[in-house]
Amino acid sequence: MNFYSIYFICIIIIIIQIYYFYKISFILNDVKQQKPNKLDIYITPDITVKYSDKINDRGVFANKIYNIGDIIEICPTITVPYKISKPLQAYTFEYDNDYNLFPLGYCGMYNHSDTPNTEVIIKYNKQIKLVATKKINIDDEIYISYGQTYWNEIGVLKNN
Repeated sequence: MNFYSIYFICIIIIIIQIYYFYKISFILNDVKQQKPNKLDIYITPDITVKYSDKINDRGVFANKIYNIGDIIEICPTITVPYKISKPLQAYTFEYDNDYNLFPLGYCGMYNHSDTPNTEVIIKYNKQIKLVATKKINIDDEIYISYGQTYWNEIGVLKNN
């Protein structure tokens, strides 16, 4: 290889690195983390994550009895663009036309059921609150409904 070939290859590598750096910085600039509020409370749930026979994967199970109206978990979130990469998109919760909420805690690990025993409530401060809508016994799996938007996004026809 001559000097000009090596020089050309180095220039191409630098351009590619700059492209990926700016692409990543634009993605990171879209992520908006709200400042914590002194009144925010995050509840660590009394749950276990273990194998779920229903889906042959992980699920969230109760370690105690939850009665109707009991709070199972309150999750902090990170605000992300409405459209992000497909694998991560499946774990977000719809917030508004521009942004979704990416949950922290165990919130992204609850499985779907057409007859869920838990309701997902998006709070004003972008917290996700999970509340029991049925009695949940010890070792019962805790289910939420993913909602029609989720099924539309992944291209599955489903009527809840």
